[in-house]
Amino acid sequence: MSERVFIAIELPLAVRAALANQAKKLPRDGAKVSRVAEANMHVTLHFLGDVEDAQLLDIFKAVEASAREGRAFGFEVRGAEAIPLTGKRLRVVWARIIDPTGQLAELHRRLGDRLAEVGFVPEDRPYTPHVTLMRVRSARDPDILRRATSPLEEQSFGECLASGVTVYESTLTREGPIYTPHVRYPLAENDG
Repeated sequence: MSERVFIAIELPLAVRAALANQAKKLPRDGAKVSRVAEANMHVTLHFLGDVEDAQLLDIFKAVEASAREGRAFGFEVRGAEAIPLTGKRLRVVWARIIDPTGQLAELHRRLGDRLAEVGFVPEDRPYTPHVTLMRVRSARDPDILRRATSPLEEQSFGECLASGVTVYESTLTREGPIYTPHVRYPLAENDG
């Protein structure tokens, strides 16, 4: 059997609540969108897609090793954008991740290297950490959502501490995806 798997950093309840509240305020104006459930908001490190059950142990070992090599770090969720920023078609509305230390990108790279060792080819596009707020199926006028997110460019939704890495199963349903954590591996605490 197989299941859809992704690896992510969890967000604090207060940050998820602030993001969900902001997503509810964004106009639809004829756009067909699906809002991400507050409980499902996270920062994806790697999406692996359909994975055979026999591969899960290798994934768990790769994530555990990557977490063991890292340290907990802080980041901020700030600003919202309708993506892509130009053109006639929108895909998502997301909140940006501000990581001045670069530790999130380093964790992503280290995890990608470990996953490659067990047969998972990392995406070749640049990593853009974010939190998805809405998925856009269609929009008559995409600029309505772009204009609505423009004033949110510097709005802070909160500070976060990345203290662990979680492997999730994603089950698709008519009501939306259900994310079930398989296992969470802690990052070492910082001494200072």
